[in-house]
This record gives sequence, structure tokens and C-alpha cells, in this order.
Amino acid sequence: MNNKEISISILNNIDSFYNLIKIVNKDRYKIDKSLTEKQMAEIFQMAEVFRFLIKDMGKDSLLIEAIRTETKNDSILKVFKERYTNIEVVRGGPVAIDCISMQDR
Repeated sequence: MNNKEISISILNNIDSFYNLIKIVNKDRYKIDKSLTEKQMAEIFQMAEVFRFLIKDMGKDSLLIEAIRTETKNDSILKVFKERYTNIEVVRGGPVAIDCISMQDR
């Protein structure tokens, strides 16, 4: 095998590797001291649609965790900012995880 063939082989393996992983972001949102019971119920419904987790809750606040792609997390954040006034965001950054086959997405 010559250098050109080795380079092509490595590139093919890299492409295969990227098909096996998915890049996601772990974001946390804290909506604090501003939620009514109705708003909290709305967020619990949104959790089912957007597939994020309610990690903790207080009398008028929630701690939310979203482990999704950056685009999906940005969509969640946009909705929160439009509806709720006192929100803190902690972005954990990208993380690579094993990907499910393309047919199962």
C-alpha cells in the first residue's frame, strides 16, 4: 500500500467514524422566581414535545436540562426567552455520543 492509498483509507475511516457519532450540547436553563402554576404546567408539557428534562423545581422556579443538538437547544431557548422573564442559561458545549442508525432517527 502506498501513501496515497493509506491517506484514502484514513479518510474513509474518518467518514465512517463521523457517521457513528452525533454531536449534542448539554444546556441547563434556570427559570427563577417568576413562574405561575399555569406557566409551570406549560413547561412540563413543553418538556414532552421538546424532550428535555425537568431536573429540579421550587415553588416558582424550574431547572431544566436539554441534551440535544445545538439547533434544537437554540429553539428551546428562543421559546423560553419569548415567554419567561427571569431565565439563566448554562451551555455545556458539544459532546460526541454514539449515534443510532440513520433508519432509527
